[in-house]
Amino acid sequence: MLADTNQQAGRLICARICARDAAGHAETGETQKAWDDSMPQGGQAETLARIEAACPEMTALAALIRSFAAMLAPARKNKAKLQRWITSAREADLPHLHSFTRGLDLDIQAATAALTLPYHNGRTEGVNNKTKMIKRQMYGRAGFALLRHRILLG
Repeated sequence: MLADTNQQAGRLICARICARDAAGHAETGETQKAWDDSMPQGGQAETLARIEAACPEMTALAALIRSFAAMLAPARKNKAKLQRWITSAREADLPHLHSFTRGLDLDIQAATAALTLPYHNGRTEGVNNKTKMIKRQMYGRAGFALLRHRILLG
């Protein structure tokens, strides 16, 4: 009885994912609430196992996401891994991943550099983000001198 309920829930989730992908748009808040209410109860690993068992597309997607996540630690061998990943993602029947791979192809040099080199601009982006946040907090309240003071001391 419980296994049938889990399979039905997995099929329902798979059907909703496929329908949403076919429509090509994100769900509304009301639809999202209904989606959340229909999720089977239990641990995340159990839920994922039920979904993967009921929907082969989810299994393929989960495997591709895991293999891409494994490349996020920079290493020289990631260049060849990225090419293999793009090939396997194109072979899968997942239109959103096809779109992602086309985006990777448009700037393959930057993607390869991000996955192979240990250098990044994260610190610079963090400083820019912090400066913009301070600027937004102080909008209309004080002049440049106080803004400069907060940035240099913060």
